[in-house]
Amino acid sequence: MGEIISDALMSFGAGFAGAAFSNAQGPGQALDDIMTMVGFEKLHEVAERKRVKREYSVQKYKESLAQGIISIDEGNLQDPPLSIVGPALEASKYYIEEQELREMFSKLITTSMDKSKGMIAHPSFVEIIKQLSPLDANILKSFKNTMTHPVAKIISIRPNGYFELNDYFIVDELFDNQSIIDVTKSIANLDRLGLIKISEGIIENEEYFMEHPNVKTHLEMYKQESPVLKVNRLDVTSYGVGFINSCVRI
Repeated sequence: MGEIISDALMSFGAGFAGAAFSNAQGPGQALDDIMTMVGFEKLHEVAERKRVKREYSVQKYKESLAQGIISIDEGNLQDPPLSIVGPALEASKYYIEEQELREMFSKLITTSMDKSKGMIAHPSFVEIIKQLSPLDANILKSFKNTMTHPVAKIISIRPNGYFELNDYFIVDELFDNQSIIDVTKSIANLDRLGLIKISEGIIENEEYFMEHPNVKTHLEMYKQESPVLKVNRLDVTSYGVGFINSCVRI
């Protein structure tokens, strides 16, 4: 905060600042005037909104942890491994304002406190959550009823093979408000983290891609390339199953 104010003051120049002091009723008033000129009040408003939002997020985090602990049978309640709860609480400070990620940290901690589930929790899951976006988290939630999703990429057929115009994406009513580009980034990230994998396989509802409005719009972008869809299957890995069971509230 001090650096922002100092830089702003420097930009005014000595003559302008001197004039502000000479016209003020006193040093205190002059300081108030200059702070107003450099937008200090706006900075204060931003800081105050940030503080209120953080306090709200911390409260929601506490409530989520409490609800998770209460839901554990008393006979299964155990002290959480320090290797999980320590890094999880430390890391969650920086992601607490993102509801999806906040809930993942909460779920991981409460899972590690449950004797009947604790064995599926793993310290590496903390680092996984830190590398997720809210969209990544929501895609993982979409596996609540299935471990498989159809995925497609947009390609252009060439004489010596095919050229990828767009990487793999998934279509689901949960993501209708998301751009296909953003979804492809999330799929690539989840694949990179070892939570999912792309497999060759028969997909029964392949035609669903062709009829989806977002896909039609995206295909129109590449119409000069005579685009076609290459449909495969997206599967959750065994590591991904453990992560979902430990960290994803469904």
